[in-house]
Amino acid sequence: MKYVALDIETANRERSSICSIGMVKFESGEIIDEFYSLIDPEVDYFSYMNIDIHGITEADVAGKPTLPELQGDLETFIGNDIMVAHFSQFDMYGIQDAYNKYRLEIPPLNYICSYRLSKSLYQFPSHKLVQMAEYFNVKTDNHHNALADARMAGHITYNILKEHNMSIEDFNTNYNYQLGTLGRNGYTKKRRSRS
Repeated sequence: MKYVALDIETANRERSSICSIGMVKFESGEIIDEFYSLIDPEVDYFSYMNIDIHGITEADVAGKPTLPELQGDLETFIGNDIMVAHFSQFDMYGIQDAYNKYRLEIPPLNYICSYRLSKSLYQFPSHKLVQMAEYFNVKTDNHHNALADARMAGHITYNILKEHNMSIEDFNTNYNYQLGTLGRNGYTKKRRSRS
């Protein structure tokens, strides 16, 4: 089982204002490679609320690469692997919005959401990243660092599928999900055809 777990942090409430990205390549539950970068989101302001969450300021990203400058590295790192994010509505649509902001061609990369896996398979009061990580005894230090959060999402995904003896394909089939595809569709349940 191979996938790339991914997490972004943003400068303000605009999803396209990505100021950092972390990606972790997993194979059979083991980390085989990692990628992290601060990103200059080229925005008018950094929200105090966002800075309070992740600690990244305008000064931190001064002189750092913009998304178009990182595009090749990001896509090369992901390759053809499926991506995983915990709450993909934020991370994957953030990437999509950032690509659109710069009028970049969106690669049709596939993804799943470890939050949706969690909600489908566990009756917990909360399925947030840290709560699920704690359930699986995964390290939760440095929460809201994009690389640390990507690691958590990757470990959560592996543990969920292992605990239920399923592959990503098995989960999608059993729970009627379609793969999300950047720029095309979200990771959602398939519409049932009317008979």
